[in-house]
Amino acid sequence: MFILRSVRGENTNKLGILYQFESEEYRDKHFNEDDTLNDLGRSKMEKLQPIRDELKKLGASERIEFDDWLVL
Repeated sequence: MFILRSVRGENTNKLGILYQFESEEYRDKHFNEDDTLNDLGRSKMEKLQPIRDELKKLGASERIEFDDWLVL
């Protein structure tokens, strides 16, 4: 997990979170067919909740948008 801050463009000065998976196959182990988190995914997200709680204190919202990206 990486914390990001936009420095230019539509989301300037907004925070973001980047979740990095080692492969598409590993990512897919955390999600159901409909892209909702499965038990494994929920378990991992629960472990990250303290960090997300701290981000809320900085004014971060819970607006969630997901895109999958591959590093080439």
